[in-house]
Parts: sequence; structure tokens; C-alpha cells
Amino acid sequence: MSSCVIVVCRAGEVSRRRLRLTLVDEDGAALDITGASVSLQGVSADLEKQIDVDGVVTDGPAGECEWDALGNLLDEADLSSRDSVDYSLYVRIEDAAGKVDYGSALAATFTKAPLVV
Repeated sequence: MSSCVIVVCRAGEVSRRRLRLTLVDEDGAALDITGASVSLQGVSADLEKQIDVDGVVTDGPAGECEWDALGNLLDEADLSSRDSVDYSLYVRIEDAAGKVDYGSALAATFTKAPLVV
């Protein structure tokens, strides 16, 4: 399982963090997602807030897609008194015929922005 750390933006900030993925089949070949829609969905054992955000297919035949502003998926209020929270994220793929599939899990840790003094 791949993993990443995402810093949660403070109020009024816009995240520069972008997630780019190449979706592959069970043999490791690029999954052709031409005409498909993709969304990033996730759940946490520690928070009730679920993540469900549409992505953009950037190169369908190569299986490439991306999501912008990951640091804005949660805010500091979501973290409350926690310094960080872990999410399991999945790419949901829906093709033009309405068939649905999910990519492999991605472990994401959302953390508060560091303090600057």
C-alpha cells in the first residue's frame, strides 16, 4: 500500500498539493480510463467525515488522473485537538457504461500545518 502525508491548510489558504496517479491492471499494464470519471474516496477510523472528491482524467489511454488542493479536503476544525488523522483512500472509476471499479488503497495522513514563530 502506498502512503503520503498531506498538510491541512489553515483558514483562507489554498493547498498546492496535487495527487497524480497512474492506474494499472493486475498485470501492471496501464488501465485505459478514456471516457471514465474518477473520484477519490476515503474513510478514517478516527473521524466521521468521509472524503469524496471528483478527479480529472489527464491521459485516458495511459491511466493517468489527478486531484488538486489535497490540503483543503479537511480543515483544522476537522482535526480538532488531534495533530494528525489517518485515512484510507481509494480511486473510484466509473466507465461510460456505468461499470464501477476501485483502485488499490492509498494510506494518507492528514496533519496540521507546522507552527511558524
